[in-house]
Amino acid sequence: MNGQVGKRYARALFELAQEKGESAQVAVELDQIANLAATVPEMAAFLNSKRIGREEKKESITQLFRGKVSPLTLNFLYLLVDKGREVDLPAVERYFQKLWRESQGIVEGELTAAVPMAEEEKARLETELSRGLGRQVRLVARVDTALLGGLVVKIGDRVIDGSLRTRLERLRAEMVGG
Repeated sequence: MNGQVGKRYARALFELAQEKGESAQVAVELDQIANLAATVPEMAAFLNSKRIGREEKKESITQLFRGKVSPLTLNFLYLLVDKGREVDLPAVERYFQKLWRESQGIVEGELTAAVPMAEEEKARLETELSRGLGRQVRLVARVDTALLGGLVVKIGDRVIDGSLRTRLERLRAEMVGG
C-alpha cells in the first residue's frame, strides 16, 4: 500500500469517529479485527483473496461483525472492500491507533533490554517517563542480548541509553583517547 493512501483512509475514519464521539470504540474494534487477521490464517487469506468477489466479502464481513462492531467500523470495512483496500487494513489500523494515541496525549516509545523486563518494572518506568515528559508514555518492550545489560529507551527522537554495551564503549574510548 502506498503509505499516504493508508494515512488518508485512517485520518478520514479518525476524523469521522471523533465527530461521532466513537474514536475510542473504533480504536478497540480496529485493533481486534487487525489482531484477528494477524492471528487467524483463514482471515488473512480471506482479506487477501482476489478470487472472492466484493459482494461476497461484504456479506461475510456482515456475518462476522454485525452486532459486534459499531456501524461506523462496519461501514468502513465495506468501504475498504469497495475500494479494493481490504488487504491494507493492518496499515490503516496502525495509523489510526497512532492518531488516537496522539489525541489522548499518549506517546509510544520503545524499550530495549538485554533480558525480558517484568511488567511491574516496565510500568514503573512508564510512570517515571510520563512524569518527566508530562505526557502518558506507553513502552513497547523488546529484548536485544547484544546490549549485555541495562536498557535503551527511545521516545520520538529522544534516546536514553543506559546499556552496559554503551558504557563499555565509552570507557574504552576514554582509555584509548586518554
